[in-house]
Amino acid sequence: MKSGHVFGDRMRLCNPAANLSCEPDLMFVSFATLTAGTVRQIPASTGGVIEFEGSPDMVLEVVSDSSATKDLDLRDLYYAAGITEYCVADARGSELRFEILRRGPKGFVSTPRRHGRVRSGVFGRTFQLVTDADPLGNPTFALNVSE
Repeated sequence: MKSGHVFGDRMRLCNPAANLSCEPDLMFVSFATLTAGTVRQIPASTGGVIEFEGSPDMVLEVVSDSSATKDLDLRDLYYAAGITEYCVADARGSELRFEILRRGPKGFVSTPRRHGRVRSGVFGRTFQLVTDADPLGNPTFALNVSE
């Protein structure tokens, strides 16, 4: 059963109370969050939704050389905006980094890993981001999901 919607890059998120306006690489908004009014859909003049205002359940940022400062600076703004989980994926270094940060009393804190996997409270699943190479030697990435 579907629990909400996932939106990719180019979907605007704003939270006036946190002075936040951005386009996360990925955003999840649950039906419960929409029903509770924690997030409001802003309709486009041509139909559909143009942005979300409020506090979505999860945002994910994929760190690149051109976005590293912005992506990592968003951490405090996402916390101030009331976002439940902030995920970060960074494949720039020799070691692949995938974190699920959850709300702590004063900021986001890393969710502990167990056997290379990290559990999401939002999705109720564990995730592991792994890298490999295709036959030409190019890196590939897979997100393994389990109960």
